[in-house]
Amino acid sequence: MIPLLKFPKVQFGFGVIETLPAELTEAGIRRPLFVTDPGLIQCGVFSTVRRAMSVENELAVFDKTPENPTVEGVERALSAFRAGGCDALSLWEADR
Repeated sequence: MIPLLKFPKVQFGFGVIETLPAELTEAGIRRPLFVTDPGLIQCGVFSTVRRAMSVENELAVFDKTPENPTVEGVERALSAFRAGGCDALSLWEADR
């Protein structure tokens, strides 16, 4: 038997971030953990996610991703996932 793989839908283009809440709802995701790094928070890139979600005080965000991922960093993100009662991950990183 061959297992069925389901790949996520990929969208890109100007303004596509506005579809994020509907896409999460369609996927049955109620509480994603947004994983990013301090640089994207500081330069304002992640603020587009906050605006699109329109519930900025309720977003579960882990923004302590080290530049070079470590086991400790993954464990800290897992703790944030559990503490936030999250049901999915959403990764945000800048093109380098």
